[in-house]
Amino acid sequence: MGGMNRIAAMTGAKNFGFSSTEAGNVKASFLFKGSRKVNGLEVTLENDDTYKMTFSKTTPKAGYNVIAETANVHGDQLAGIFTNITGLYLSL
Repeated sequence: MGGMNRIAAMTGAKNFGFSSTEAGNVKASFLFKGSRKVNGLEVTLENDDTYKMTFSKTTPKAGYNVIAETANVHGDQLAGIFTNITGLYLSL
């Protein structure tokens, strides 16, 4: 999908966070602008070398809501799934 600066330039992303799950899987998350459906993404690298993508919408009134979740995503599919769910393109 690109580095933090590249994603920020294309989507207005901010609040990047990195952590690990209890199982030791690495997670990256960020908030972004430009999509009416979702404004947050959490990407988790699973033990089988695939990714889990969790798209969310966070608003002050409604709080945090998961909008879509995909599992068993390969690295070359990340940008396409992001575009399909958000309507935003990850290319300059």
